[in-house]
Amino acid sequence: MTKYMNLREKAVGYTRVSTNLQVERDDSLERQTARIRQAARDNGWELLGIYDDVASAVGKDSLVHRPGLGDALALAAREDAFIIVTEPTRLFRNRHFGLKTLRASGAKIYSLKDQCFLSRKKLGEAFRAGEDQAEVTRDATSKAMAKSARLSRPSKKAGEHSRVSRKIRSEEIAEQIADILELDPHFEMLKHREFAEILNARGLRSGWGRMWNAASVRDRRARAMEILHERRAADDGDDDFAKSRKSSSRSFKQHPAPKSGEIIHASMPSADAVDRNPRGRVPPDEVDSTDQAFRDNPLFGLF
Repeated sequence: MTKYMNLREKAVGYTRVSTNLQVERDDSLERQTARIRQAARDNGWELLGIYDDVASAVGKDSLVHRPGLGDALALAAREDAFIIVTEPTRLFRNRHFGLKTLRASGAKIYSLKDQCFLSRKKLGEAFRAGEDQAEVTRDATSKAMAKSARLSRPSKKAGEHSRVSRKIRSEEIAEQIADILELDPHFEMLKHREFAEILNARGLRSGWGRMWNAASVRDRRARAMEILHERRAADDGDDDFAKSRKSSSRSFKQHPAPKSGEIIHASMPSADAVDRNPRGRVPPDEVDSTDQAFRDNPLFGLF
């Protein structure tokens, strides 16, 4: 570690923030810039410029994605100046690549955090510490993202409820389409595209709230036709029942009820017939016409 002794007068500032500010808790570019300018004024350095990047300093090709650092190193080499950073991991977080790059450029590094020029050994230690910290940060970030994904994933019960809701909504729309088909028989003969225009004109929308087209209307129209056939079959069944009731009513009217006060006379069976049939049942061949008329009356057996 070498203390600054006013051996150099020219300096080039460099600042960097990561692409993920919340994770790494980087100082803002403005704060880093302000500290570098203040140090230059306090020490009487000629500040040739300050370059910045918003990128990670971890990867082996990090210099490719940080043109600001490349420009700062090039300017320092041309002007025989040194590089000022707030702390060394602003430069690199990869020990091998960082030391190799600085050796090739020949630049000296002054750290405001350490208040001195950093030796090759100190730079290597700082870059290695930054690399380790970046690895810990990546692991923590990956775990946090995985946990967030698990928490945000809908449960099986919620998914089932959603499917049921969609099915109910789909059936409701099919019922509405069936209502429209009933309005005009010619609607059944239209092509899907033409029928979709009818639905759109009537303000009916799909389950997603979108307008209909030939593709989206196909399945719902098919289900609506099934519903329409079911309705017609139910109507036909009601007609058959009504016809049977009407026929039964006509049969009952063929035997009008007796008028008020009218007495219906019926002959009693003979004693011989009773002896032959102790339960009072008279064989059909021995029932006279008057008894037969009594039995034909619709009120027979009600009293």
